[in-house]
Amino acid sequence: MAEVGEVIVGLDIGTTKVAAIIGEVTESGVDIIGVGTCPSEGLRQGVVVNIEATTNSIAQAIQEAEQMAAVEVQSVFCGIAGGHIRGFSSLGQVSMRNREVTEQDVARVIEQAKAVNIPLDRQIIHTLPLEYMIDGQGQIKDPIGMSGVRMEVRAHVITAATTSVQNIIKCCNRAGLDVIDVVLEPLASATSVLHDDERELGVILIDIGGGTTDLAIYAEGQNVFTSVIVMGGHRITQDVAHGLHTSVAEAEAIKRKHGCALVSMVDGDSSIEVAGVGPRPPRSFPRRFLSEVIEPRVEEILLLAQEELQQSGYMELAGSGIVITGGQSQMEGMAEIVEDIFNLPVRRGVPVHGASFGRHAPRSPRAASPASSTTPSSPPASASSSTAPPTNRWPSSTSPRTANSPATTAPASASASSAGCATCSRAAPVRATSSAPPIVHNPCRGTRAPWVSAPAVPAPRSHRPRDPHRSPSAPARTPRSCSSRRSSPRATTPRRPRGCARTGAAADAPARPAPADRRSPSAPPTTNGRRSPAAARA
Repeated sequence: MAEVGEVIVGLDIGTTKVAAIIGEVTESGVDIIGVGTCPSEGLRQGVVVNIEATTNSIAQAIQEAEQMAAVEVQSVFCGIAGGHIRGFSSLGQVSMRNREVTEQDVARVIEQAKAVNIPLDRQIIHTLPLEYMIDGQGQIKDPIGMSGVRMEVRAHVITAATTSVQNIIKCCNRAGLDVIDVVLEPLASATSVLHDDERELGVILIDIGGGTTDLAIYAEGQNVFTSVIVMGGHRITQDVAHGLHTSVAEAEAIKRKHGCALVSMVDGDSSIEVAGVGPRPPRSFPRRFLSEVIEPRVEEILLLAQEELQQSGYMELAGSGIVITGGQSQMEGMAEIVEDIFNLPVRRGVPVHGASFGRHAPRSPRAASPASSTTPSSPPASASSSTAPPTNRWPSSTSPRTANSPATTAPASASASSAGCATCSRAAPVRATSSAPPIVHNPCRGTRAPWVSAPAVPAPRSHRPRDPHRSPSAPARTPRSCSSRRSSPRATTPRRPRGCARTGAAADAPARPAPADRRSPSAPPTTNGRRSPAAARA
């Protein structure tokens, strides 16, 4: 947990705006000391589509929050959402070594729950334990200190697209910020607006943002389901712009000021003035017509959310009802239409957990120190690379290619014996281990284990057979030792031109003289080593 007096920063990168909030940890909760917002231009439906525009929006929001809090921000907790978010349940099981559950056992069983096969383009961002089971006894929330032999855990694993996560981290790094951890936005919203008794009884959280609608279900104090619908308030704004024939910026302002999600709540006599596009003059529309444009799209978003929640199988656990939050939830009539569709009690969510505004007096600037253990999930891979230089994976005395070979893993105190080289008769050390055959180092062929088959090495030149087509007048080749082979350059001999395929003699070479007859003059002529018929008759 964060220490008292520590400054933490949260960054919400949304489709319509980027919000930054700076808080200082106190004994009673978190004291909000700085807030900054900026319109978002580089995201669509929760996914980064423009790196440069997103980086500029982040920098402006952080700068505004720094000026309010008089704090220099260096690291942030970044929220993430989008249609690429997926969640599933997983089981983990371990055996306890000391028959008593320790923190190390809890960490091991959670790692076992995370050891699941996921696609290469996805990564785990959260692993939320739902319940622990010790020797078959379930519904255990805190197993530390309990006795048993086997411990199991049922966890909710949340994954996200790796490219989306890395793009958000890259935008923060280019803005001069280090990302401590990536947090799913529905979980952050639930931590802020849900009461403890609602989580225990069961509640549904619907966070209707600009580009996405985030869903979460809590039961017995734990998050059991999360999902994201790629549709939000920005789609409603586009419908208003098309229906009233005005610009998107004007439609957003009209929706916030005069919008109503339920037609039956609108007075039929009221009207609104809408600016035209370009040089066109403004026109007047009934406010009821605006509500007739908004209600069908809101109903579509809520019906998609209802279908997603029903497919999860956990909707019946929401005993306390529904909590709506997000920018779109502030529209008039939104709570009433949600209650009509879901037939459950609905309330708007506001921060309730130890967050308060105060202490805005200017202070001396200080750096926002990162909290290493604020969230249970592991930090992303690029967070450590942005704060510390990369280190070598192997010692300086070894190389990646030979780091795992038997020769390099032999102990330094191995015994030595002599094993010579066939060419130079040079003695070589032999390193031995207690559990493996000795490892012989041949100065000519390198170090290898005797049980590993060595590659074929050509024999020394002195052991090669004589070339039958070599000219007798050519000087004889002298074998070279290992040292001379390494130090002296190889002698180059001009190649003979290719000639006869059978004899190998060059086409323009003179004919070889016939071999001299070494038999004595008195010996009878022979044919193929035998006496000729004429000599036999004589």
